[in-house]
Amino acid sequence: RKSEEELITYRGRLEELVKERTTALEHMYIDLTEEVADHRKDEQALKESEERLERSQEIAHLGGWELDLANNKLSWSDEIYRIFGLKPQEFDATYQAFLDNVHPDDRAAVDEAYSGSVREGRDTYEIEHRIIRKDNGEVRYVHEKCQHVKDRNGKILRSLGMVHDITERKKAEQDLKESEERFRAIAETSPIQISVSRASDGTILFTNRAYDEAFGFAEGEMVGRKAPDLYVDPEDRK
Repeated sequence: RKSEEELITYRGRLEELVKERTTALEHMYIDLTEEVADHRKDEQALKESEERLERSQEIAHLGGWELDLANNKLSWSDEIYRIFGLKPQEFDATYQAFLDNVHPDDRAAVDEAYSGSVREGRDTYEIEHRIIRKDNGEVRYVHEKCQHVKDRNGKILRSLGMVHDITERKKAEQDLKESEERFRAIAETSPIQISVSRASDGTILFTNRAYDEAFGFAEGEMVGRKAPDLYVDPEDRK
């Protein structure tokens, strides 16, 4: 009789343990399910963030790169491939392969900018240089900037950088320079008195020969002055 009572008690206790374990497993399953769901949300959020970054880089013509010095492994964002006119399978993904796509006349300067910063232990470097697109041979201008990642002893482990296609800016600067040169060439030989002043404060930026002679100034003497200086007696200027 006593053995039966002990068996019943044991079975009761066993059922309670089973219920407790089952409840615990259910809670673990719910927690795990929520964790997986959160992870998937994080993955989706990360994917969407990466897509936004890629679109932003494409619009700005700016891409990112990373160079693992220990393994000589170079990683590029999609936009850098577009800037260089390359497809991933066409690129060897090494530092030397990158240099091969730099304009030959700029290659030594680009190599020295990077290698020199590593050799001297500098944290950053930046440079503007030309590249030659692989797909059509077009020469384009880029601004490159890099930040080195070091260990606790100051040794550079990897380099993180960006490449910005500034070709349109360079073309605009060149067009402006040529326009200014044409204006100056015409103005210098014109018999009409010509001057150019800054609108904000009236500072004279340019005068032609006819203007200087009319007011008794030497060539370029008026540049940097203001209009009231024109009316100072020549004897008082000395």
